[in-house]
Amino acid sequence: YLVALQICFDLMEVQDNSFVRDLLKVIPALEGEEGEADADAPNEARQRLEMIHQILNGKTQAVYLDFLNQFNKTDLLILKNVKSVLTGGRRNSVLHNATIMMHAYMQSG
Repeated sequence: YLVALQICFDLMEVQDNSFVRDLLKVIPALEGEEGEADADAPNEARQRLEMIHQILNGKTQAVYLDFLNQFNKTDLLILKNVKSVLTGGRRNSVLHNATIMMHAYMQSG
């Protein structure tokens, strides 16, 4: 089950949207409650399918982005000081590109 979830996350990151939409059409659609609350296996299978549908629909991307923003350790003061030093004189495209690359490396961890 965990491998299936990891594959779903990888598909969302790598594949294009048309492939993911086609994949959602192939995966069995979720039915409403059928009244069998005592049977654990169908209920567990329904929950797993629901999780796979949520991942492939992109509903869990917000949780992933919140996690990344919460644990971001970028020192924005360094970036602000570099920007203020570089904008003091003329604008140089090489220095601007270097600042953007520095920001990208800081954000990547």
